[in-house]
Amino acid sequence: MKPTVTAHTGCLNTKANTLASIEAGFASGADIVEIDIRFRADGEPILTHNKLSEEEEQNAVLLADAFDLIRQFPDKKVNLDLKETSNMPFLQRLADDKGVLDQVFFTGVFPDFVPSVRQGAPKIPYYLNINYSAFLAHFSWYVDRMIKKAKQLGAIGLNLNKAGCTPKLIRKTHNANLLVSVWTITDIPGAQKYLTMRPDNVTCKNPDEVLMLLAKD
Repeated sequence: MKPTVTAHTGCLNTKANTLASIEAGFASGADIVEIDIRFRADGEPILTHNKLSEEEEQNAVLLADAFDLIRQFPDKKVNLDLKETSNMPFLQRLADDKGVLDQVFFTGVFPDFVPSVRQGAPKIPYYLNINYSAFLAHFSWYVDRMIKKAKQLGAIGLNLNKAGCTPKLIRKTHNANLLVSVWTITDIPGAQKYLTMRPDNVTCKNPDEVLMLLAKD
């Protein structure tokens, strides 16, 4: 089965964490678009990677507005890449109220985020991010430890930096009935390399080119 393609925020030379970036990702044919999520001081979720000043927060795109756009593409998915978890119950209610609950999932969920995510947004699935050694990822015992951690924490799979992704890791993760998502691919040689490993998803800045590669496969 071919992997899904996620358009990284800021894909195709758009500004990251904007409605234009979401539109460009969907227009490219990508299956999924990624956006970064933080919360304003008042608890409102906004699109941003970095922490902003109070003034900058007021100019950030609201997740509510992004959801209004996203629900116009009901056959697409959205990766909410969490940078903090301070108001997860509100985020889940917002997704439910906007009718996009079935379209969203989380990444950026490191082990210390898991309690907040599971308690505050239990209806939204998530990949587990782990700070791991790309060198040790070549060893079965280390891969087994990562897989065990993901299963213990209730994740649907592993979200991995491409540097540590290996065919062995993907094979063993699939054997454990978990998914593998690889980030972030920025060039065609890299896309060719990682697509041959057959992860479940690849996140890339150039989704149109990656989709062309998959069409030739």
